[in-house]
Amino acid sequence: VLHIAVDREACPMNLAPTTSTTAMLALGDALALAVMEVRQFGPEDFALLHPAGRLGRRLLVRVADVMRTDDQVAAVHPDIPVREVLFAITRARAGAATVTDAARRVLGIITDGDIRRLLLRDEQGLTHRAGDVMTKDPATVRPDILAAEALARMQGPPGRQIGEMPVVDEHGALVGVLNLKDLLNAGLV
Repeated sequence: VLHIAVDREACPMNLAPTTSTTAMLALGDALALAVMEVRQFGPEDFALLHPAGRLGRRLLVRVADVMRTDDQVAAVHPDIPVREVLFAITRARAGAATVTDAARRVLGIITDGDIRRLLLRDEQGLTHRAGDVMTKDPATVRPDILAAEALARMQGPPGRQIGEMPVVDEHGALVGVLNLKDLLNAGLV
């Protein structure tokens, strides 16, 4: 017997079940947590029982499941002009281009915002080489980590949020791009 009787309800007339329902709720939560501990119920178990819900998706969806690949990735060589970078971003319907070497290792990134700011500073900006204007050593992510983990990195501190992040393999080679909008569409945001 788990005795949770209350002497008096919080209701001024001692009629409406207020204190007693709160006590029952606390008991139910305590029992559920005790059973979870005894059964060693973890996040993976929760995700398997609730795969379609937002919490389940946060525990199951990996970067590889939502990243953009192939024609949806704007990958450019560091020697091409910024004008060509802009075309690559447009073709991929992306927000940035990843600058890679011949082995597709990530060297840098150029966002469409970087190009706009470049043109405000220098009207000849479209003729500069991608390698000269890229942000070097951008944040990257691996395809096997949870998408929710990547999202936390992308959200970062104010003014340092990332809209698009290159996805790399164990050798640092580009395999895809993670886009914040795709995480939103997947129900992770």
